[in-house]
Amino acid sequence: MTFITPTRQLAINIETLVSDHPVDHVDPVTKKVTHPKEIALLEQLRMEIQSGRRPGGGSGSGSRSPVALGAVTLYNEIRESLNTAYISLTGKDDHAVSPEDKLRLWQKAAVSRGDDAITKCTKITAKWIEAINELISPETKLELVGACPACGNTHHTEEVDGEPTRNRALYATLAKAECRSCGAVWTSKEDKLMLARHLEGTT
Repeated sequence: MTFITPTRQLAINIETLVSDHPVDHVDPVTKKVTHPKEIALLEQLRMEIQSGRRPGGGSGSGSRSPVALGAVTLYNEIRESLNTAYISLTGKDDHAVSPEDKLRLWQKAAVSRGDDAITKCTKITAKWIEAINELISPETKLELVGACPACGNTHHTEEVDGEPTRNRALYATLAKAECRSCGAVWTSKEDKLMLARHLEGTT
C-alpha cells in the first residue's frame, strides 16, 4: 500500500475541492490509462446548482431538480462550516472571502497546529469530496467482509442524520478500496490484489 503522509493527504483533498486536478481514467476497451483534468469539486457543485435553476422540459416552471436541491443543501453546509472556521481563525465574518480561500486558510492553520488539527481537517474534507462525488455521479459501493490491514477494524460507526450508523469498515468502488475507520486507501492494481489476498486470509 502506498503511504501518503497526513499533510500530503490534506493537500490532495484541498486541491480536489478548490483546483482543477488530474484524475486517473481507464479506457474500458483499450485499458489505456490517461490523466484528464477534472474541474474543482466546489466549482462542480456550483455548476450543479446553476443548472438546476434553468427551466426544463418546456414547462417554464424553473423548479429545481432533486439533484440541484441536494447540491444547494450540501453547498450551504460546506459554506457555513467554512464560515465558522474562518471566524474562529480570524475573528471576522467576511462573506466577501470565497469558500476556496477560507478552505486554504483552514488548511494552513491545521498544518501549523499539528497532527490532531490535520486529521480533523482531512476527515471533514474527505467527507465533502465523497458527498459531492456521490451527488454528481453516484457510484456503486461494494461492502468488503474482513478486517482492515491498516487498523484491524471490521466495522465503523458514524453519525448519519443524527443517528449512529454501523457499516463495514472496508468498501470498494471501481476506482479504489477504502477503510472508513482509518482512511487507508488502495488504488493501484497491485494494492487491490494485496488487499484481496489479506481478506481471503482473514475471512
